[in-house]
Amino acid sequence: MPVQNSRVAKDYSRTAFVILMAALCIVIGGMVWTWRIAQTSNRLYHRLAHLQEATATLSGAASEKPQ
Repeated sequence: MPVQNSRVAKDYSRTAFVILMAALCIVIGGMVWTWRIAQTSNRLYHRLAHLQEATATLSGAASEKPQ
């Protein structure tokens, strides 16, 4: 009887280990995914800022009257 209980406990500990490892992988994957989204949005934000600067420069140059 104790042998069977030990086997059941070992199966449960293995299942718990697999579940914990899967949860850890999901958490790390979510962190990486979030970081990549943040990097992409940061790049897009900077591109938009440069585009706005260029547009303001061009519109300012176009509005000046030639001497």
